[in-house]
Amino acid sequence: VENEINRLWKEGATLEEAAEAGARLAKQYWKKKNADKSGG
Repeated sequence: VENEINRLWKEGATLEEAAEAGARLAKQYWKKKNADKSGG
């Protein structure tokens, strides 16, 4: 996740865009984690 945010920064993303990307990645991560936990 940090690498993705760093990449966005290098591409000239604003702090807001980086924060949105981080939140989106975090949501995907938790969704996957919960799906793995419930077996589905």
